[in-house]
Amino acid sequence: MKAYLSEITESIQGEGTLAGSRQIFLRFCGCNLRCPYCDTVGSLSKTPSCKIFLKPGSKNDFREYANPLSISDVVKATANFDTRWVSLTGGEPLLWADYLKRLAPILVSKGYRILLETNGTLVENLVDILEFTAVISMDFKLPSAIGIDLFPVHKRFLELAACRPVYVKVVVTPSTEPWEIGEVARIIAGVDATIPLVLQPVSLVTSQVAVQAEKLFDLQLDALKHLEDVRVIPQIHKCLRVT
Repeated sequence: MKAYLSEITESIQGEGTLAGSRQIFLRFCGCNLRCPYCDTVGSLSKTPSCKIFLKPGSKNDFREYANPLSISDVVKATANFDTRWVSLTGGEPLLWADYLKRLAPILVSKGYRILLETNGTLVENLVDILEFTAVISMDFKLPSAIGIDLFPVHKRFLELAACRPVYVKVVVTPSTEPWEIGEVARIIAGVDATIPLVLQPVSLVTSQVAVQAEKLFDLQLDALKHLEDVRVIPQIHKCLRVT
C-alpha cells in the first residue's frame, strides 16, 4: 500500500495546544476542502515527489523521492529524526485512512505519539485510526471564511473524536462574525466544555497577524461563557520564520 506525501520534515509545531513542541511532520497530499487562507496549497493535490528535509526547520537541505511512498518508506524516513512526536497533517490526512490504519500502529509500536491534524469533516475515516492517536487537532471551518456551513458535520466528528484527547482550532479572519464563534463554543460545550478551543488569527504573508487584538479578546470572552479553556495562539512557526 502506498500514499502521496508532499514532504517529511522535523520542525516546531506552530499551532494549537502543542505549539512549540518538536515534531516530525508527515504531510499528506490532497484535501476535500479549499480554504482561501490555506498556507499549504502545495499539498492540495498529488505531487510527483516527496521532499524529505534533513535539517529541522530548513527547506534547503533535502532529498527527493518519487511518489507514492510505501509504509516502509515512511517508517524509514521517520527514523532519521530525533523526536517521538509525529504529526499526520496535510492537506487532509484522513483522505488516506486505509494507509494510516496500517502506518499508525507501526509508529505507535516504535514509541511514537501521533498528533492527527484534520479539518474535522471525514467522520467515517476517523474510526479506523482513532485508537492510535495521542491527540487530535480538529479544525472548525467558519461559513464566513469558506462559504459553506460545516457545523453539523463538525459536531458529529467531535462527538467521535472526544473519546481521545482533542482540541478544536478555529482560524479567525477579519470577516469572522461573533455568532460563529458563539456557535462553535456551544457545539463544543454540548460535547464536553473542558475541550480546549484555540482561536488562531490568520496570518499575512509578512507573518503579521491580520486580526485586531481587540476583536480576538472579544471573541475569546464570548467563547469563555460556554467553555473552560479558550486560548488565542498565532502561528508560532511563522513568527519564528520556520516551516
